[in-house]
Amino acid sequence: MLPGQTCSLLPRHARHWWPLLEDIFMSPKITQIGQDLTAELLDHKEFEVLSIDATMRCCLSILGQARPRTAKVERDAAVFRGDDALTRVLTVRGRSSAVLLMEALSSDDSEACVRALADHLPARGLAQTSYVLVDNPSQKYWKELRTICPSLQVLALDPVHLAMTCEYASVRKRTASSRQLRLILRKLTAHDAEAMTLNWEEKRARQQLEVPFYCRLDWIKALAALATVYRQETERVAPGPNRKVHMLLLSATAPARAEWYLNNTRMRRMISGTRQALLPVGTTSNEALHHEINTGQCLRWVVNGRVACLVSRADDVALLILFRGAILCAEQESPLA
Repeated sequence: MLPGQTCSLLPRHARHWWPLLEDIFMSPKITQIGQDLTAELLDHKEFEVLSIDATMRCCLSILGQARPRTAKVERDAAVFRGDDALTRVLTVRGRSSAVLLMEALSSDDSEACVRALADHLPARGLAQTSYVLVDNPSQKYWKELRTICPSLQVLALDPVHLAMTCEYASVRKRTASSRQLRLILRKLTAHDAEAMTLNWEEKRARQQLEVPFYCRLDWIKALAALATVYRQETERVAPGPNRKVHMLLLSATAPARAEWYLNNTRMRRMISGTRQALLPVGTTSNEALHHEINTGQCLRWVVNGRVACLVSRADDVALLILFRGAILCAEQESPLA
């Protein structure tokens, strides 16, 4: 341990100590750690399942650019605008929730996300990808992912975001209806090892909470029952989308959107049960990572909770991943661990 007087000689301002950290992270030793971690991810087939999401909160305090939802006039008047403005951080997690990518982007549309995957994930990893979980699936998203993931079989809609959005109407607090909704949504990610591959017909309609949905009718009936029992709660308005909860539930039963939800069940049917132990539900693992980024837990002792400076440049987010990996390796090798 260094004495207190010696510690006072260390640089304190970010313009001094951040270049030092960049030199350390780009050193051959740390670079080799990153390559070893990537090789291990490939060996464990971590890229088989990708969950993709983005967070904006940590980018809101970046100077020189307007907030994403401000008027176009303000965005055009900013110093950094268009593709030069880094408005959100894209996060990608794997089959067992390993962090595969954190990249600052100007947009989270399908084109930008697919371009980031192609630029920053290894080709061998993308060749492993068979299942992708997102919160905004579309035919366009599917076609663009297929251009870089030749083995892609399923693109599924995250089932948890529906409950989160409905809880906006109760100030993000769980209510009796939202708890029941979460039980219904759990059926989308349930795994039935005894089910036959083609058991999706109407005659397989069930009511058990732990049994997957086998047809769209089951999904519609479950949400209709929820809206009937908790009619008063579903009349509330969710501030985010500015719609009543029962209208959000109605949108979730639309044919195309319902099939995106049911792709979660199909995906888990196609994956071996032994490989689902650490498989996250939808993009929940990304939401947990976003909480770490936005609350400054990743580098609290280095930047005193001001994580916004990490995304001042796109490369800084990659340094954060290497930094976390280096800390884990050091803790494992330390005699005090």
